[in-house]
Amino acid sequence: MSALAKAFTRQVLSVRDSSLRIYAQRHIGVSACLFIQQLQKPLTISQMELESKTLAAFKSGNFEDGWKFLSQLPNQKPTHLTEFYKNYFESCGKLTKDERVAASSQLLQQLEKWQVLLDKDAAGLLVATLAGTKWDIQPSTINAQSGECERCGATVKKVVITDEWFDLLKSAFVQKVLLPEEVFVKSTPVEWERFNTLLAEKIPFTHVIDTASVAGSGFLTNPFLEPIAAPKYVLSAVEQIKATHPASKLLVVCREYMKGWHPSFQEKLAQRATVFFRQNPHDDDAYFLYAAMMSGITCKFISR
Repeated sequence: MSALAKAFTRQVLSVRDSSLRIYAQRHIGVSACLFIQQLQKPLTISQMELESKTLAAFKSGNFEDGWKFLSQLPNQKPTHLTEFYKNYFESCGKLTKDERVAASSQLLQQLEKWQVLLDKDAAGLLVATLAGTKWDIQPSTINAQSGECERCGATVKKVVITDEWFDLLKSAFVQKVLLPEEVFVKSTPVEWERFNTLLAEKIPFTHVIDTASVAGSGFLTNPFLEPIAAPKYVLSAVEQIKATHPASKLLVVCREYMKGWHPSFQEKLAQRATVFFRQNPHDDDAYFLYAAMMSGITCKFISR
């Protein structure tokens, strides 16, 4: 406890080990008060530990504890959904038909609350889980324009995004996602400031292009062709947009290594779009999304 006493900025008269009661002779400093408050806070389980408990519970078939741990997560949603689906459906396979239907229904209701759609692999696990039950599941596609299911004819409910809602989304995205996770972890404040300066001068854009994704769309089977083929795919995408929308204003976010592509590519691209080169070769999705959101609700984001 002597170390605890030394931490205070004012003289301490006595410390009782049993109750951690502290009697100050004079006013205790602010830092000391904060230190005491931290000591008095109950210990909490970390996000990672809770996720591990959640996955382990579902893997062992303990659905009751699995849902209980899941509800204690900050967002009530696991970070690694793929592993979550795998454990969940594997345990469902050990249940009776009625129990499998009930467990699948509970999961689908939860996914609706999360506003999450099953990916292709997880959908396959769901189909296998419900095989032989009263449910008849068939693969289908949704028309991107009308929102109509090609198999049953049902239409996905349209959501109208108001300007007020979009402004709220922008604010939440910057404060809760972009700054803590992307800028300060996967980027640098200097690069972020450089990007913001560009946006302040050039926005709004009508289209924002994920260059690395578009460049890779045509040569993934032979990456050695990148220096030759990749610039062609990027220019082709830019030129198609300009031909269809002559008044369009494009932002093309590139990676630093793309400066090594042929000079003619750099020249043609600069003539048709605003170009920003990122130093970090990975984790640049937030930059594209941020530029698109700051440009407004009508801005298009181009990716693979």
